[in-house]
Amino acid sequence: MDEVPTRQHAEAHAKAVVEGDMDSVTNDFVPDMRDKVQGLAGKLPQPTESADVERLDMEHDHAIVRIRYSNERESIAIRTRWEEHDGRPMIVEASEAE
Repeated sequence: MDEVPTRQHAEAHAKAVVEGDMDSVTNDFVPDMRDKVQGLAGKLPQPTESADVERLDMEHDHAIVRIRYSNERESIAIRTRWEEHDGRPMIVEASEAE
C-alpha cells in the first residue's frame, strides 16, 4: 500500500461522510463490512459538520487511519483499517477509537 492514495481515499471518505454521500461512504468498505455502515453512522455526531484525518499509520500491507467526526457539541474518533482490494484502498475494519 502507498501512503498518498491511501490518504486521498481517507480524506475523500471523511468528506463524503460530512456531505451525507452514503453511497460513496458505503463503497469505501469491503463488501463484508457494508452491512455495518449504518451502525457506525449512528455513532457519529448528528449532524456531522466536520471530519479530520488525525492520523495515518502505514504498515507494509495496510494502513490504520483515525478520523475525528465533529459538530459544535460533540466529536468522536473512528479507527479504520484500510487494505488494498480491487486495486484501491478499502476499509476492512472500523471501530470507535479509544
